[in-house]
Amino acid sequence: MMPRLSATERIQITTLHDEGWTNAALARRFNVQRRTIIALIAKHTANEPLIDRPHARRPRKTTERDDRILGRLALRSPTTVSRGLLQEWNTHLVNPVSACTVPIANTQQLFAEATRIWTEDIPQIINTLLTSMPRRVQEVLRNHGRHTHY
Repeated sequence: MMPRLSATERIQITTLHDEGWTNAALARRFNVQRRTIIALIAKHTANEPLIDRPHARRPRKTTERDDRILGRLALRSPTTVSRGLLQEWNTHLVNPVSACTVPIANTQQLFAEATRIWTEDIPQIINTLLTSMPRRVQEVLRNHGRHTHY
């Protein structure tokens, strides 16, 4: 993976490009792909800011303190599955979280979670698909076998 360009490096690149450096020479000097230089110069030409915008990420549900509590709980009982950790963990949290937030720590836990999904979730998914089948078949017939929204 190539290193990210700092704000200083971005300014240096645009300055050197304005002085006549080629994209390939800039890419070699800053150890990045030529496409990175091209994109940066395009931003500079369009008068867009050269700094990165913050990424639209899913907000964290837990704090660092919550993560430490979870780590201690997992160490105290390493064979407990994520649902068990979740129940104990939610007693310590202000905002309860779902089981998907709690990571799986070992193979026993992974097997237990896979078994739970197979026995609880899969039958529900199959039932939902079977229930929607008449509606799906009607849409296929209505579209003469062509693309449907499913």
